[in-house]
Amino acid sequence: MTSSLFDTEEERTPVFSDEQRLLASTAIYTKDRVYVQLRHRVDGAHGDHLVEDGDPIEVACSVEGRAQQAGMFSISGAEDKTPGSQGGLQEVTPIQILALEWPGDIDSAIWFEGDKYDADGAPVHREHGLVPHYEIRARRVWDHTFAVSNKPEVADGSRTD
Repeated sequence: MTSSLFDTEEERTPVFSDEQRLLASTAIYTKDRVYVQLRHRVDGAHGDHLVEDGDPIEVACSVEGRAQQAGMFSISGAEDKTPGSQGGLQEVTPIQILALEWPGDIDSAIWFEGDKYDADGAPVHREHGLVPHYEIRARRVWDHTFAVSNKPEVADGSRTD
């Protein structure tokens, strides 16, 4: 006998209610937590740089890493062709974040499991499927195993649960 989405073929009653299906489909978007630090660009005499803007915001989301692959040393062939003045090639460890709400933009810094990531492109709002969500790609720029300080402190009232 094959499985069915209904209790019995005669009644055709769904096994799951619409509310249960929506709850199950949104649960994946809340299994992880990241901290988003908004930043803005400031022009200076020696070019522009990013300055933190306000308190970090805690965001419920789903983070998909590169579990099946090792870190890369460049994303495209145009990057990191020669070692820089810092002593060598920089590892690129990308992650993908899926969230129901996203407060950041292309300049945001993202903290996940003690590591700091920079947004790699603008957040994309995906409206296909059962649950509309945001998709954010980021690359690691700071590894907590080599640093002294911890993740940023989140102010009360700045969560997006």
